[in-house]
Amino acid sequence: MELHIPTRRWRRLSGSVVPRPSKTGPGPRAECHSWVGKGRDRIFFMYGQADRQGAMTFEQEHASLYSHAYGDLWNWDIKGEKWFRERLRGNMPSPRAESSCVYNEILDKVIVFGGYSPTWLEDLQDAVTYTYYADTFIGDMNSTPSSQPSKRPPVTWKHVLTRGFPTYRANPTLVTDARTGKIFLFGGYKNTVYVPSKNAAGSSSRSFTDLWQLRLDLPGGFFEGVDVDEEARTAKAGPWQRCFACSSIGPWKRCGGSCNGRAFFCDPQCLKQGWKEHKEKHECGKV
Repeated sequence: MELHIPTRRWRRLSGSVVPRPSKTGPGPRAECHSWVGKGRDRIFFMYGQADRQGAMTFEQEHASLYSHAYGDLWNWDIKGEKWFRERLRGNMPSPRAESSCVYNEILDKVIVFGGYSPTWLEDLQDAVTYTYYADTFIGDMNSTPSSQPSKRPPVTWKHVLTRGFPTYRANPTLVTDARTGKIFLFGGYKNTVYVPSKNAAGSSSRSFTDLWQLRLDLPGGFFEGVDVDEEARTAKAGPWQRCFACSSIGPWKRCGGSCNGRAFFCDPQCLKQGWKEHKEKHECGKV
C-alpha cells in the first residue's frame, strides 16, 4: 500500500485484501525486515515467518503447531512498481524469525544477527521446536544502478566468525550510526523453557539489557561490550564533540592516530594529558 500524504489517500500497489501466496511477490508473513536501498529507488523485504502457531489461537486457516520461517529477499522497484526476488549466494543466514537486521549505507551492506527457527526440526532420536541463534552475517548489496533489475548481480553473503558475541537471543535491536558507520546491538530475549537461565528463575523468558558494538574495522570482525560511561566521554554533542581529557564541549579535533578518530581533544595540552589513557583504552598509536 502507498499513502499519498498530502491527500491522505491510500493506493494498493500489489496483493489483495485477503492475503494469498504469490509467486510474483513476498508471501504473507510477519516479523520481516525492511530497509531503503542506497539509491533510494528500491525497498527491500527480507525473511520473516508464516505464524501458523499464532493462527491456532484464532482458529485460522492453515494453523499448525509449528510455524514456517522464510529465507528469501525481495526488492520493490519504487518507480516500476514491481517486485523482484533477489538472487543470493555465499554463506547466508538460515531461515529464521525475530532476528535483528540493519542496513549500513556507508558500507552498502546488511547485517543480520541472532533470532530463532520456529520450524520443527527432527532427527533420528529427538525433535526440537525452537533453535536460537547467536551468529552474524553480512550481505553485500552490490547497489549498482541497472536498467534491468532482474540482471543485477546477486547479493553475496558471508558468515562473520566473531571472536566475541552476545549470547543466543531473539528480537535484539541492531542499529547503525549514519555518520560514523558504527554498528550497535542492544537487548533481546530468550525463552527459558528451551534455553535454561539462572537469571530468570520462575519466568518463561529472560530479557537482555546489554549493549554491544560490532567492530568490522579489525580483521575478522568481532562484538565487544560497550562501556557507556567511556563512550559518553567522546560522544558527539549536537554539532560539537566532547574532549576526551577534560570533557569540555566544542568543535574539537579528532585524534589522527591509528584509532580511526575514536577520541577528540580540545587543545595540545589535553592531548598530552589524555594521550596515555587514550592509547591504552583505544589501542591507538601514531601513524
